[in-house]
Amino acid sequence: MDHSGKPFRWAIVGTGKIAADFASQVALIKDASLHAVFSRRREHAEKFRAAFGMAAAYDSFEELLADEAVDAVYIALPAALHHETCIKALRAKKPVLCEKPFAVSAGEAEEILAVSRQENTFCMEAMWLRFSPLVGQVRAMASNGELGRICNITVQVGYATPPGRLQDADPGRGALLNFAVYGASLVQMIMGNPASVHGDLIENEAGLDDGCTLSLRYPDALASISASNTVTMNNEAVITGTKGRVRLGSPFYSPRYAEVMHLSEPASGAPVKHNPVKGVPKLDRIPFYGLVQGTVWNALLRRRAKILMRKPGESGLKFEALEVMRCVREARIESETMSHADTLSVARILDQARGSQEATVPAPVSLQAI
Repeated sequence: MDHSGKPFRWAIVGTGKIAADFASQVALIKDASLHAVFSRRREHAEKFRAAFGMAAAYDSFEELLADEAVDAVYIALPAALHHETCIKALRAKKPVLCEKPFAVSAGEAEEILAVSRQENTFCMEAMWLRFSPLVGQVRAMASNGELGRICNITVQVGYATPPGRLQDADPGRGALLNFAVYGASLVQMIMGNPASVHGDLIENEAGLDDGCTLSLRYPDALASISASNTVTMNNEAVITGTKGRVRLGSPFYSPRYAEVMHLSEPASGAPVKHNPVKGVPKLDRIPFYGLVQGTVWNALLRRRAKILMRKPGESGLKFEALEVMRCVREARIESETMSHADTLSVARILDQARGSQEATVPAPVSLQAI
């Protein structure tokens, strides 16, 4: 495809909330345009098209793939449909950005990425956590040694979900694939692949997991992830190293702030007095963005605390779209920020968590079945 001097034209596959959120962010990119949308229900496609001023609405996925104006497709369908939809798009030589979880199993993920390589066509998991500038700063701190040796990561993630959604057959709505995937991706990004994974899942009558805990063991470190579909958790992540600790504020996968605390103590072992920092602005002068709560303000008054703030309007959705556009224009088939190997590693972590207690394995679902 020749993208020189032309807007990058996106097609959106699906019309749910995340599809609308993504479209809203793409609309902010100067050299991108929202070209087409697909939904099996024509009226949903037309409504979405009108809302975002798109050129075309399709109720046939094959017709969308035949549209030569489409430069890439963003897939925001239920997780059980990702495998079939991604492969069809890649076979049609359409670059793919697929919403998390990339697939319902590592086996499906491997098959999708094999087709990406066969067709020499770009494919990436839409893990917006990895494209947050704030998370990028924390990742750099971990890799450049500022936090010392990383010893522990703890993650809580979950939201109370309407009971009807928990009876849905889509495995992507279970706590493991819907929420724990964020924690698994964060841990894998910071610490690499674990030596072992243990998972405990609580399944409901429909076979979906309402809650889960994952324990990841590394040679000299541990990580734990708790996820729930039934209660709202603190949705924070804490990364602890020998020299420092970072707390990614809620929601950690798109954090509004990060609290950084350096842990060096006086050689005498005497306690450190946390005096107010000179030059800290008065409370009413801090740019709020609705973010500065008591815990953040208290942290500002600690001698060695630093608060990193997200800029207003910044979203990982926008930055992941920009990454796709860059990679496609450079004729790449994967991104270094969210590589094929990273996606497979995270999928295997989730498989191991499910397999450690013989939880229900999701059954294949066809696009024609919904």
